[in-house]
Amino acid sequence: MDGRLLKPESYALMTAPRTLSDGRVTDYGCGLSVRLQAGRQVVSHNGAVSGFNTWNSMIPSTRSAVIMTCNLDGGLGSLPRDVLSLLLREPGNVPAVKGPLAVEQVKTLFAQFRRGKVTRATFGEEFNQFLTDQKIAGAAARLKPYRSLQQAEVTNSHERGGMEVTVTRLTFRNGVLRALMYRRSDGKVEQFFLDHE
Repeated sequence: MDGRLLKPESYALMTAPRTLSDGRVTDYGCGLSVRLQAGRQVVSHNGAVSGFNTWNSMIPSTRSAVIMTCNLDGGLGSLPRDVLSLLLREPGNVPAVKGPLAVEQVKTLFAQFRRGKVTRATFGEEFNQFLTDQKIAGAAARLKPYRSLQQAEVTNSHERGGMEVTVTRLTFRNGVLRALMYRRSDGKVEQFFLDHE
């Protein structure tokens, strides 16, 4: 936390965001995620190996850290970011998005994928290219058993790459799905993933 294990120059290098050749600044240092949240620098790293997940994040200015381990694949979910947000006691810097609230957008997209008919104008160009008719048909077949949505709630929201990133929990009588959605500020959906919780 105090940078005593490394030379000050090495610690500064590890915790400084890298600048790309085109001039854009990333949220990645030398092996560490480096970002501002609630006006404070947050330095993070996560890891996974078959059967285990870890997450470590520290806020040097408050001498605080959140460290989590889990012995279940994908088991941490949104918990690390939720706890970190509580520690900072302020919401993250999520960009404003034109269009419906995230939870409504997720419910609409789920229904479209389940029917096998999506409104392509909703998606960004690259996601549209990725979403072949075959992939949409496959998703529809896998989602058919999920009927009668009982509850939909956003469990996590943060910024990444200038986009709003949300995790929404969809509860059905026969199971729970988690929807991960990336939306640009103009409302276009760049990524949409559904997974069993």
